[in-house]
Amino acid sequence: MPPVAAHAPGAMSRRARFRGYMARMAAAADPTLAIEQQMYVPPPRALAEVLVRHLEIEPAGRHLVVGGIGSGKTTQLLLATQALNSMPDMCAAYIDVSRKRDLVKLKPGCLVALAGLALLEHLPTAPEGGKGFASWANGYACEPWELEYDDGQFVTVDGVVTPPEPAWPEIDAHWVQQLSFFAEQLHRNGRSFVALFDSLDRSSNREGFAQLVEQDIAALHRCQIGVVLIGPIRSLEGFGRLEVDRFDRLHMQAPVDIERDPAGREFLFRVLRARAEESLLPDAAVHACVAASGGVLRDLISIARAAGDETYLAGADQIAPDHVAAAVDDFGRSMMVGLRPTDIATLKHLRGGGGFVWTSDDDVTLVATRRILHYPGPPARYQVHPAIASLLDQKAS
Repeated sequence: MPPVAAHAPGAMSRRARFRGYMARMAAAADPTLAIEQQMYVPPPRALAEVLVRHLEIEPAGRHLVVGGIGSGKTTQLLLATQALNSMPDMCAAYIDVSRKRDLVKLKPGCLVALAGLALLEHLPTAPEGGKGFASWANGYACEPWELEYDDGQFVTVDGVVTPPEPAWPEIDAHWVQQLSFFAEQLHRNGRSFVALFDSLDRSSNREGFAQLVEQDIAALHRCQIGVVLIGPIRSLEGFGRLEVDRFDRLHMQAPVDIERDPAGREFLFRVLRARAEESLLPDAAVHACVAASGGVLRDLISIARAAGDETYLAGADQIAPDHVAAAVDDFGRSMMVGLRPTDIATLKHLRGGGGFVWTSDDDVTLVATRRILHYPGPPARYQVHPAIASLLDQKAS
C-alpha cells in the first residue's frame, strides 16, 4: 500500500487514531504504565486482593506465586504493594530481582540483601549498622591488606553441646542478625515489612533458585519479614515440589479458561475495551482476539495490537475479524519457532485428544512458554494454544 499523502483529507486524524491505539496496547508491556494510565481492569478473584488479605492477618507469611509468562503476575504484585503501603501498620517493597541482580548468578544472600536495602528506605532514621549492611549488599572498595586474614591464630574446640547450624549456612549470620535488628526497629514503630520479589520465574539457574528458596526465605522468615515471590512453573512438578514446601501458600496465576469461565471471558473483553473504543475495535474483533488468546492476558493484547497494525497497512479504518485472523496467524508462526520434532509430536498428541503429563523438562518448557496452556480447574486440563492449533492441523494434513 502506498503511503497516505500528508495533505489527504483525514490522513492525520486516521494516523493519530492508530498511533493512539498502538500506544495504548503497547502500554501493556509496562504494567506500571498501564496502572498509571488507569487501563487496569480487575480480574475475577484478583491475586493482589488475595495476597493482601493473607498478609493483613499474617504479615510474616511466605507466598509463592506461579504462572506462565504473560499471565499478569507483575501487575498483581505492583497492586498488592500499593495496597499494603496504604495501610498504617504495613509497608512493602516491590523488588524486580532482574534489575538488581544477574539471574544467572543467583546465590544465597541475594534476597536477604535486596530486602534489607528496601527495608532501610522505610526506616525514619538511618539505623546503626545500615551503612555496613549496604556495603555488604552492594560491594565496596578497600585496600588489599584489609582482606587478609590470619586463620591460624585460633582453633575452635567443639563443646559437648553443639548448637545446630542455621538454616542459611551460606549467608553470613551477622548480616541476617542485622536485618532482624532493622525489622525489629520497624516493628517498634507498629509496622510490618513485606518484600515482593519479581522475575525469578525467568531464571535458568535452577540450582541458584533452589538455594535462594532454601536459605534466603528461611532467613527472611527468621527476621519476621513477609515474602511474596514469583517462581518458575517447574516448582509444581517433580523435585520442584520441594521448593513449594518452603512456603506457607502457593498461588496459581493461570490463563483464563475462556471455554468454561464466562466471567473470565467478560474480563478479557473489558481489558481490550478499556484500551480501544468500539468505533476502532468492534465487539466482533474483540471476541476474535479473546478466542485466539487462550485466556493469556499478554497474548490477548499482543494479538489486538498486531491486528491494529494489519488494519492500518490494509488501509481500513476499523479492525475486522479478518485482520485479527491475519495477526493470529503471524503470532502463531512466531510461537512455532524453535519447536523440535518431539515438541510438535507432543502438541499434536494433545491436540488430537490425547492426554498430557509433565514428565520431562521439555514438557515443562512447553507449559512455561504457553505452547500448552494449563487451566487448573477444577477439573484441571491442558490445551494447545489456539494461535498454533490451526497451524498444527495444517501440518497434520
